Amino acid sequence: MLCLAPGDDLAAAWELARRTGVASLGHLLERFPALPEGSLLVGLGDGAGRLSALTVVEALPWDTSIFGMAMGMIPSLEVGPLGSGERLARAAVDEAIRRGFRHLSARAQVEDRGSLWALEAAGFRAMDVVVELQREAGGESAVPVGQAIDPAHPDDLPALEALSATAFERSRYFADPALPREASEELHRRWIANDCRGRAAVVLVARDGRAPIGYIACLLRDDNGVIDLIAVQPEARGRQVGRALCAAALDWFRTRCRKIVVRTQIHNLRAIAMYQTFGFRIAAAQMTLHRSQRG
Repeated sequence: MLCLAPGDDLAAAWELARRTGVASLGHLLERFPALPEGSLLVGLGDGAGRLSALTVVEALPWDTSIFGMAMGMIPSLEVGPLGSGERLARAAVDEAIRRGFRHLSARAQVEDRGSLWALEAAGFRAMDVVVELQREAGGESAVPVGQAIDPAHPDDLPALEALSATAFERSRYFADPALPREASEELHRRWIANDCRGRAAVVLVARDGRAPIGYIACLLRDDNGVIDLIAVQPEARGRQVGRALCAAALDWFRTRCRKIVVRTQIHNLRAIAMYQTFGFRIAAAQMTLHRSQRG
């Protein structure tokens, strides 16, 4: 087994990937030219000096600080024709536990049964399925008349944090019984706070008078616009506030990016249907799984 940590020379992994000739192994290394602090690269050989499977356990310092335990993410399992996804998943879990990780997340495309079964065999359990929708930027998306929407003000933050704490209760954090509800609420409070403090290019707020009743956070990543978060107060639902926020975001993105991306849980059928009326099309679906090391 090959196991590398930050500061180690990745040349050996690159050479093994080159010999193997499996493009996905090299692509994973390209995503991580240098391992983030606290992360691990785990690979399996085929006994002939070639790499048969490779993954990264990426440290999650932000999640770790909120939940009070070392947390990591396996973004994918890259397995060659002679490799074993189950062996790789088990090896990654064993090494992560040995290095002190207490909670791991993993992701796999829903059609990638091999990775999903391998992760389940290594003790992971499904938490949610996220659908990614995309559309080209451009075109007009008029905000419904009568709905006031403007960029967030600093004094909006307490209301936006309070809304965020409970607006995402069907997400993977709340679904996991190993994660305290209070910490999951705090994660979402900090998430919107970070967006308001500069992580997002803009946070647009829908108002009833001066009071915030919903928001949408818009990021710019390379040539893409990303709808990062959207939430509406329960008492304002059914009044087309979410639709007005989405229209305002599309107007804002119109000249700032080439493509717009949004992700939402697959059970959020009303949101998916709304995005589709704005021209979004489903591009991918990905399952998130968790594994907690108790004790």
